[in-house]
Amino acid sequence: MARQTKRYAIANEPENINSEKIKSLEIPTLEELFDKVEEQTEWLDIKPYSHNIIGLTLRMIDDYYGIDEVINAIYDNGLEDKGWGYIVKKYEEKQKNNN
Repeated sequence: MARQTKRYAIANEPENINSEKIKSLEIPTLEELFDKVEEQTEWLDIKPYSHNIIGLTLRMIDDYYGIDEVINAIYDNGLEDKGWGYIVKKYEEKQKNNN
């Protein structure tokens, strides 16, 4: 049997979970996420992590608000020609196959 470390034991005790802290975490609004995409779009190919931040933000939009809003964010910021067009194509193909 593997030895439990103190860190593991503390982390897995229910009484140590701060549910109030978890409840206080807020989901960003769609407007905030769109603003983040717009802000980072200005820095594409200039700042080194702008592509990563845009990709993560689009994933958050998908998780919280759905793929339709991701498509809107891509079109609103002209990202279809900057590497994110495959998402739009993939979604459109999926829609065709479902009909």
